[in-house]
Amino acid sequence: MMSCMDEGNGTANGERFGITEPARLGDERTSIVGMLQRQRDLVCWKLRDAPTDALGAGQTPSGMSLPGLVRHLTNVERSWLRDVFAGEQGLEYDWSDDDPDAEWRMPAATTMAALLADYTAESQRCDAVVASAADLDVVSARRGFSLRWILLHLIEETARHLGHADLLREQLDGFVGEEPTDESCPVADDAAAQRPAAPSRKEESGRSDSGEAGAAPIDDRTPMASTALPGGTFTLAGGPTLTRMGYGAMQLAGPHVFGPPADREGAVAVLRAAVELGITHIDTSDFYGPYVTNEIIKEALHPYPAGLHLVTKVGSLRDAEGNWPKALSRDELRKAVDDNLEHLGLDALEVVNLRVGGFDAPAPGSLAEPFTVLAELQQEGLIRHLGVSTVDAAQLAEAQSIAPVVTVQNFYNIANRADDALIDSLAAQGIAYVPYFPLGGFTPLQSDTLSHVAEQLSTTPMAVALAWLLQRSPNILLIPGTSSVAHLRENVAGAALELAPDALEKLNAIAG
Repeated sequence: MMSCMDEGNGTANGERFGITEPARLGDERTSIVGMLQRQRDLVCWKLRDAPTDALGAGQTPSGMSLPGLVRHLTNVERSWLRDVFAGEQGLEYDWSDDDPDAEWRMPAATTMAALLADYTAESQRCDAVVASAADLDVVSARRGFSLRWILLHLIEETARHLGHADLLREQLDGFVGEEPTDESCPVADDAAAQRPAAPSRKEESGRSDSGEAGAAPIDDRTPMASTALPGGTFTLAGGPTLTRMGYGAMQLAGPHVFGPPADREGAVAVLRAAVELGITHIDTSDFYGPYVTNEIIKEALHPYPAGLHLVTKVGSLRDAEGNWPKALSRDELRKAVDDNLEHLGLDALEVVNLRVGGFDAPAPGSLAEPFTVLAELQQEGLIRHLGVSTVDAAQLAEAQSIAPVVTVQNFYNIANRADDALIDSLAAQGIAYVPYFPLGGFTPLQSDTLSHVAEQLSTTPMAVALAWLLQRSPNILLIPGTSSVAHLRENVAGAALELAPDALEKLNAIAG
């Protein structure tokens, strides 16, 4: 969720409650994507604490209900973006030819929180589809619609049903409101009140007693906080010791990891809060933005406190259309390393991961040539330690034949466990495994199971997903990302959850 405080072109009120405020002077793609996200955010806000006693029954003669609206919107996004536009096969829906109205009913033992979590997770999967498109003129794999038409239709559909939700919610408990305010959203406002303020330029001359985000960056003579974090620490082979609970900086860039953030001061505040919480592992890359997150990290934290370790990635670019082309030539890799050094303000990079494949799967082929380039840069003293990202076991072995590997960063979570054997092998070698997308790639049934376990434990699906990863293997390091200080704290607190054997059994069965 994002806000719009882009050089005075928006308002800060929405961000306080997790509601996207689209940039008023954004380009077409940014504006369309931002407006869709705003409608999604308002749906979640409108329904998040709806009374549960009357949710199971239809509230209109046609059977429309608040749970049905959420399930319908989830299915609509899945259908238009993943099915029609991307051409994915075998997707599951909450309806069937025999029961076309099934999505409008609330399943037994399902909560509104679980339905909203599913909706959010599906939206994130669909966002990845949108981000992969070169431009809004790209035509869908099926039925011949442009991406522009589909996104505008989704805005129309979501806004229309948000209006239905307004009426149905008022019918339930009298709750009304177009958007969050201090009066209508006290819980969210309490959370916002706890958010440390970003520093002014004047405040950056000295450190406050509280150590909150309004303080100046911690200088390199100041040790990191000693706060105990979930999972403890892990020492890289021949390298530094990192907190297993890290922070991923990808979401500090603009929508779809493209362009600057709407709220740069908020991004700075998140980074400073991470350091204050004791996180010593920040994952970043110059292709986030591009050239956005590293400069924000430097602004927020340089000169860096002793014990803070920045891990970056090379091997990809972000072009002007928002695509992610590979950048694995000698010249491209050297430039990427030089750019990371410059934008982070460092003389040497602590860990550099070579990204080889796509977001969710390795790409076939040899990585010998690009990894050799990084090994040479390591010999020159520009890189201290090397890692790999989106690779399979054979590619890892190839990299290890060239130079030591201290980290592997791949797509992995409760529902997507192709790397189980690799993780165990890495643990035996003392090599860190850093999974990303903890809630990515779940089927609706898998999401239901995760949400049910979270409901039983009175926590969130994200907390369960992070806690499961920490308990999966001691060499797993987490890098969940967020642009919100409140969500950062929620992630850290949630990951401390201890999963009992019965919960682990249910979760382990998700992957099938």
